[in-house]
Amino acid sequence: MDREVELGYLEVIDKLERRFGYRELPETARVTFSSARQGEEESVDNWAYRVLTLAGKAFRDLPEEYIMQESILRFCMGAKEIEAGEQVINQRPVSIEQAIEKLKWAIHTHWLMYGRPKVSAKGGM
Repeated sequence: MDREVELGYLEVIDKLERRFGYRELPETARVTFSSARQGEEESVDNWAYRVLTLAGKAFRDLPEEYIMQESILRFCMGAKEIEAGEQVINQRPVSIEQAIEKLKWAIHTHWLMYGRPKVSAKGGM
């Protein structure tokens, strides 16, 4: 038999991942989920989709109702418009769709009343 006897740690991990596929530890997935924030250029809809994807990985063995509750909270708490996220979370939305609509409305009405946020030095909002 022709086998490599001495493999480094990274080589072993690489071979295992190729053989069995990459599997994120549940603890790692939960930390990733709990620290997720909306990106500067990320739309509200894309942010919601990302939250749902992360929640599915983080809580894969838990009931759907729990996953939805956690997703709604993370969606609101991680929104880049902090005040709008706080306003929505205090309204206690019952679905992610409701949270999305309420967040979009809160952002829209804030901009109507106070104008758009200041443009950063990078040229984005």
